[in-house]
Amino acid sequence: MKIYHITALAFSLLLSACSTNKETLSASQAQEHAELAYLPLLTVASTNATQGGYTAQLSDKNGTPFTATVNKEKLGESYTTLSKGDTVKIIGDYTDNDIVEIDAERIVFIK
Repeated sequence: MKIYHITALAFSLLLSACSTNKETLSASQAQEHAELAYLPLLTVASTNATQGGYTAQLSDKNGTPFTATVNKEKLGESYTTLSKGDTVKIIGDYTDNDIVEIDAERIVFIK
């Protein structure tokens, strides 16, 4: 009986790990999408949890710093978490300050 219980638990963990909301495209596929082509390709440096989601510190290929605010309520079912080293394009409202701030509406992972 224990073997079945462990197998069932492992299977359910595998299913939950596979059911992710990550939208992933190759770099060339991202360039083909008009809404993504003009956005900077960003690499995640770190994330910090907030009450409604998290903020992510990112940079582009030139080292320009960006901060993205990712809100669970705003993204709804498309909410996903970023990890250090992830490469992404973020659709949202950009505010050009010393550090470019992004209010994320959609996150696309680039492989």
